[in-house]
Amino acid sequence: MQDFQKLYMLAHSLGSNDVCDMVIDRWHEQLHRHTPRICPDAVGLNIEFDFLKFDPFFLNHLPKHDVMGFGFLLDLLVALGERAWEWMSEHTSRTWSKDIKLALIRRLQCPQISPVQEKDLRAVCKAYHHHHGFGLDPTATS
Repeated sequence: MQDFQKLYMLAHSLGSNDVCDMVIDRWHEQLHRHTPRICPDAVGLNIEFDFLKFDPFFLNHLPKHDVMGFGFLLDLLVALGERAWEWMSEHTSRTWSKDIKLALIRRLQCPQISPVQEKDLRAVCKAYHHHHGFGLDPTATS
């Protein structure tokens, strides 16, 4: 996941929105895989790909710089449910900015199914891809 995070941040900083969209698509694909993807780690050991291996500071960075990416990752955390809560609790509450906490609470209070939870890539594209110039507002309550 950290490689995806790094690629995403580099692509975003260079204005390569198509690459950001491809990373979002890969994260979405991984969420809906029936079997875990096995990937080599930094030392070559095979490990299971884990969505939650991203730096909390990456999520803290996104609200001010990338609304669509931020909305996608919020919805990903909501879709992962208990696994996401466990991961978040491993990091101290000081790690999470107030904006992240409030946006996540708002998303959890909204009972609608997000495009992340659907297998339809077109819905993900419409909601989170940068080439549309719009996306879901992560601060919206309905």
